[in-house]
Amino acid sequence: ESLVKQESLQRKAVELQMEALKNQVNPHFLFNSLNTLSTLVYKDADKAALFIMQLSDIYRYVLEHRDQATVDWPVERQFVENYIRLQQMRFANSIDITIDTGSAESYQVVPLSVQILVENVIKHNVATVEDPLKASIFLEDDFLVVKNKLNIRSSVENSENIGLSNIRQQYEILTGKKVVVSMEEGF
Repeated sequence: ESLVKQESLQRKAVELQMEALKNQVNPHFLFNSLNTLSTLVYKDADKAALFIMQLSDIYRYVLEHRDQATVDWPVERQFVENYIRLQQMRFANSIDITIDTGSAESYQVVPLSVQILVENVIKHNVATVEDPLKASIFLEDDFLVVKNKLNIRSSVENSENIGLSNIRQQYEILTGKKVVVSMEEGF
């Protein structure tokens, strides 16, 4: 019974990873990236080339880590930094996201999980040059925290919280701990 239960949990974890992968490598992300790229090509060829390299790095990471249950935080951090740079090129000076996790070399995270959280921050909040979207990623009480200033969009495309639900399920299976999502004091 124990082996059957363990096998079932492992199968569920793989299914969740695949679902998360499908949700992240979605046509909407690719559509936005290609639109940004088409604008950059005419305005700034060097920036367009950099954008292509960042986009390539993102997809390479997805392909290399899609079958892993966890990755080292420094590896995921590099991926998240690439994703943030790509979004900063897309939104110019409207996004300010910092990562300060110190020496969290031994931390393990679910691949794409932190990027999904950052993507949700960008998707659900207004970001303008006058009022930039501010977010930070840091460690607190043995948790990796993604915190952002709330400036909720009045119209957000339909969100079924699939990405967040997948993250919650994966972390609960792997660690037995719950992912905490809260809104308080404007964050």
